[in-house]
Amino acid sequence: MLLLAQPGRAGLTFVTNNQTFFYTLNVTNSTAVVTGYSGTISFIPATMNGVPLGAIGDGAFSYSSLASVTVPESVTVIGSEALTGSSLTSVILGTNLLSIGSRAFLLVGLTNVTIPDSVTNLGYGAFAECFGLTNVFLGGGLQSLDLSVFSFCESLEAINVSAENPSYSSVAGVLFNQDRTTLIEYPAGRSGTIYAIPASVTDIGDSAFLESSQLQQVSIPGTVAVIETLAFESCALTSVSIPDSVTNIGWEAFESCTDLMDVMIGSGLTNWDQSVFDSCTSLAAIHVSSNNPVFSSVEGVLFNRSQTTLIAYPCAKPGNAYTIPGTVTNIAGSAFAGCTNLTNVTLPEGVTSIGGAAFLGCTGLTNLILPEDVISIGDEAFWDCTGLTNLTIPDSVTSIGEYVFWGCTGLITATIGNGVTYLGPDAFGDCFNIKGFYFRGNAPTLGSTVFQYDHGTVYYASENTGWSNGYGGLATATWTLPEVLAQFDFATNNGAISILRYVGAGGTAAIPPLLNGWPVMTIGNGAFASSPITQVEMAATLTNLGAGAFANCPDLTSITLWPTQSCVLASGVFSNCTALTNALIGGAIADLGAGVFAGCTGLAGVELEATVTNLPDLAFAGCTNLPTIQFPASLLSVGAQALAGCSGLGGVVVPYQVESIGPAAFSNCTDLA
Repeated sequence: MLLLAQPGRAGLTFVTNNQTFFYTLNVTNSTAVVTGYSGTISFIPATMNGVPLGAIGDGAFSYSSLASVTVPESVTVIGSEALTGSSLTSVILGTNLLSIGSRAFLLVGLTNVTIPDSVTNLGYGAFAECFGLTNVFLGGGLQSLDLSVFSFCESLEAINVSAENPSYSSVAGVLFNQDRTTLIEYPAGRSGTIYAIPASVTDIGDSAFLESSQLQQVSIPGTVAVIETLAFESCALTSVSIPDSVTNIGWEAFESCTDLMDVMIGSGLTNWDQSVFDSCTSLAAIHVSSNNPVFSSVEGVLFNRSQTTLIAYPCAKPGNAYTIPGTVTNIAGSAFAGCTNLTNVTLPEGVTSIGGAAFLGCTGLTNLILPEDVISIGDEAFWDCTGLTNLTIPDSVTSIGEYVFWGCTGLITATIGNGVTYLGPDAFGDCFNIKGFYFRGNAPTLGSTVFQYDHGTVYYASENTGWSNGYGGLATATWTLPEVLAQFDFATNNGAISILRYVGAGGTAAIPPLLNGWPVMTIGNGAFASSPITQVEMAATLTNLGAGAFANCPDLTSITLWPTQSCVLASGVFSNCTALTNALIGGAIADLGAGVFAGCTGLAGVELEATVTNLPDLAFAGCTNLPTIQFPASLLSVGAQALAGCSGLGGVVVPYQVESIGPAAFSNCTDLA
């Protein structure tokens, strides 16, 4: 292929019929190479100042006004992007043409194309995205087709081939190699919803069925050994059975088959490239033959044979939570990519590696605890997990790669373990809502723009080294002061803190989001019971308040609880706090336990702004000073004796959607009109 000048560049000029063309001379064969034009043109001249035109240069007529063209007989080469985006609706190619370059006719309005017998090569994407193209005829001299020659030609109904061609053949408009062992291209606009691949085929080629939007069922014969990269991308397939003969499935072979619901893999498959079923949003199960020596399936999830590697989780599998089996040590790249319905994935102890893009785009994922055995996290592993609010990287991890947490816009805090020595480029980029990065060890080496678009503060322990103000472009500060730690007895479990007992002096108790670099998630049973606290400020990281956690605190006057992830309040959490006057409960409260405020005789104001559906038994029983209560719009039921003995209660509005009210729910509410 010639190295040709770009359109409009300096060179020779030829003017004819008030149309101006630019060209250079090819001294090897004494021909002209047209490189561009000026103004409006309507044809391609056969000569330039008497010199025969030998080639149409790279980009020479891209996005031109040419509508109908006969390529001169003297032309042997059409360069890359020569007519890309032009106004062409018809073209007649000369009989001496030898090659058509990459993307030469990209995005043009052709409806039919005949490739003459003289052409030996069609370049990459030569006719790609010709959306109106319906029929193609390939001449007898064609010897090589680069990839994607007719990609995204959504109206293409048939590719026919000269009977004289020694390299290619066609059956019913579908393109094959000459002996029909490789299916090269199934026209994207071919009519019919069912297709049976001929029994001669052993290889389904790259992008062979790309964008075949009408094809719902395909029968793959027992002769096929290989399904190449992108072979069925964006097809309308609803189910697929991979025969025992198939040994290899290429990268993204079935990507974006959004109607695909069920897959059966035969016994012969031994090699699986990453992302085979990416963006198959309807896929509910992947089944594997019990005779397959390399792969296996458990409840529709794909594993290796020994179930130490989780390979692919079908995104439409019923349920929004999944517990990975305890045998798994490796989560493969893209294993959960695009599973937007998942809210909780439990990783077992023993998982050591998480592959690249493993959880990419899991926007619903709100709860994730990384086990303390994890060593490596691949690039883009949690890209765009917008539902994550708090994150802890265990001490076992040594480096965090590129874009690992990019776009996790819901992140409020991130704790990085003391084993991390390197943060890759943009590792936490676009996490613009984050408030704090808490580092447990020395300052890691930074790649470029690690914290791009972030505004949080970097916190570090004063005894560690390498820290300076402006680390990664963010402000820095020390954290977890000894006097804070001294207020609590606590335990660490699976990378999270449980406060077991409050041992402070009283007054305002501020429950921090982290202790020793781990998120505070649980307040144990009776942890603050009968303590001298007067106010409590609770971290948004909390997920559980144990039974009687703050019961019988005689001086407690106000509380605010607004968790960012699902939080459960057990029975009697604030019971018999007689000085409590105001309570604001909101955020992601999942459940309230019985008697949660029972006996709080001083309670004068309560705001329930959470998505609570049940007001439990005895919830406010004996709150004699409570004048009114505003129920949340989400409320569906009121439990037995929920407000019994609230003698000061003067008015209640029960939401219309409440389905049940338990026995004696409002008994002895003597002021209730």
